[in-house]
Amino acid sequence: MAAPGEKQAAKSLQDEEEAVTQVYATLGVALVVVVIGVPLWWKTTEVYRASLPYADIGELKGTQVIYKVGVEFVLPVQTQPQDLLDWREQVDQHLDTGTVYSPISPHYDIKVRTTNKEERTVINQQGSMEDLEASLTQLKPPGVGSCTLYLLWTTVYLEASLTQLKPPDVGSCTLYLLWTTVYLEASLTQLKPPDVGSCTLYLLPKDSSLEAQAYIGRHRTAFVKSSGDVSRDVRISAHLVRSYFVNDERLKIAFTSATGAQHDKENIAKEQMRAFKTNMGYEVTFSLLNPDPSVLDVQWDVEAGTASYLNPFLDRLADVAEFKVFSQVLYYVDLTVRPARDERTASYCLTPDQLPHTINPVEAKLGSHVSTYPSVHFLVYVPERGHSPLYIHNEDGMESETNAFFSPRWGGMKIVNVASPPKNASLPHTVTLDLLPVMETFLSHLRLLLGMAQLPPDPWIVVEPADNTAITDWEYDHLLRVRTVENLATATATLASLSQLLGEIGNIVINDDIAWQVYLAVDAIRKAQLLLATGELTAAFQASKEAILSSEKAFFDPSLLELLYFPEDQKFAIYIPLFLPMSVPVLMSLFQAFRWYKKRQQQEGKTNQEKEKEGIKEAQKEETEEDDDSEAEEKKSPKGKKQSRKER
Repeated sequence: MAAPGEKQAAKSLQDEEEAVTQVYATLGVALVVVVIGVPLWWKTTEVYRASLPYADIGELKGTQVIYKVGVEFVLPVQTQPQDLLDWREQVDQHLDTGTVYSPISPHYDIKVRTTNKEERTVINQQGSMEDLEASLTQLKPPGVGSCTLYLLWTTVYLEASLTQLKPPDVGSCTLYLLWTTVYLEASLTQLKPPDVGSCTLYLLPKDSSLEAQAYIGRHRTAFVKSSGDVSRDVRISAHLVRSYFVNDERLKIAFTSATGAQHDKENIAKEQMRAFKTNMGYEVTFSLLNPDPSVLDVQWDVEAGTASYLNPFLDRLADVAEFKVFSQVLYYVDLTVRPARDERTASYCLTPDQLPHTINPVEAKLGSHVSTYPSVHFLVYVPERGHSPLYIHNEDGMESETNAFFSPRWGGMKIVNVASPPKNASLPHTVTLDLLPVMETFLSHLRLLLGMAQLPPDPWIVVEPADNTAITDWEYDHLLRVRTVENLATATATLASLSQLLGEIGNIVINDDIAWQVYLAVDAIRKAQLLLATGELTAAFQASKEAILSSEKAFFDPSLLELLYFPEDQKFAIYIPLFLPMSVPVLMSLFQAFRWYKKRQQQEGKTNQEKEKEGIKEAQKEETEEDDDSEAEEKKSPKGKKQSRKER
């Protein structure tokens, strides 16, 4: 029969083995959770984020945009080589952009030469400036983005002939400087076409019949009258290139505004504030407002009017944007403002303060089509009989010449007064509108809405008005430049915002489609910048359109918007019910194992201490015994001496 001490020792040993088993089981579960469970959960719940060219996007923000404009100055054939060099030096000074850094800067590729025989033959032709321009234009149409400046006697006629003979390239112009009539006799039929992005300028002789100092035609041609002072002639020619054909200051403002940079309101051009932002297309809606159809039956052939007056303009801009034209007639739509009575003219008038209040009530009734394009509204209002005739007064109290007003980034409204029906006429009285003045007014409004520069009048510079297309060739080139730089700036800013957003919010999914659009946008931006630097304006504009389309597709992708505002507390609400019940037992078991381990360490420490104490006691006991033995030997040693003495 076992003793009680042995039973207790066996039970302690069994408890110790069970505790060790529990500890190993806890460590095994924890090891499985950490080594297998956590990685598996992490892998199955991780957010897929395709790689993006963050470094390339950062480089695009700091890249300077340079656009090339080739300028060719054609001087008289008798010009000495030294004079050509002087012209080149002075032109370089006037067209120099300076050393101050700018995010966008022009590069003028300047050439100076003399006229050839063919140019002198064409210039010598008789006729008005308008005939000369037409002849030159028919010889060889100028290229897109180019301009030609002829400095001769009769401006219109010469520009047209030279333009047809030698079309300047995209974003370019050519300057011809001719001082006497003999150089007008040259033929321009064999002119060599200038490089892409170039322009040509011609100088009129001092005794020219041209009253103005300069003339700018409908195409890419200009004429400057010589004053006899080379410095003055160069200064005027450079002014035509920079302020009219290129307008580099407006391009700089358009670029920096599109990037989101802050500007003073005084430094922002009016064109930027009243024009629509660059877009791939626009919806143009013409609305006829008839407040009293029981009295007047207003008819308008808007389809024929748009075909005759608007379509040539829209066809010319087909490569710039897509236009969709709609028309509608709204009845019983009246102005909410009350016109004032003008007793002097027996008419009614609207003051400038009342004009904004006429749009808001009408806008709610115009309706809109389902489209991503911005809407452009043009309203034709026929006053009711009680407020007819109705005129718009300006700030000076004078009647408006067009009897219309313009609303920035919205459209315009024109009031058309019709004759009142005769007393005995049957009602409603049918009236047909003349759409020529209506379309002329709305075309001017549409030009402003699209951002075409409205140049200030200059008595010394004659600008030939556009033909039925309502836009000249050099205006079209300038519009392409503005849209190109705006597209580049907008696409770059969009990609920069997207990269910053994706870097700050790590739980947004970046799928392969988004990454592909980002890469396409980056490549298109670089391509457009390269084409601008080489003067290929049309190709650069198409590349910029691809850039802004790809950047906006990536930024507004629905998969990004779904998790854009996903709060962090929702993550805890999802994962806590899942992990808390599972993690508490595991953590408690680990805590118990830790306590067991600490307790065991303490016990082992106590055992070691006891062993050390026992060892010390045994050592002390041994030392004590050794001391006793030595003392005993010392006591025995004197007796031995005495015995030895007795033996002696």
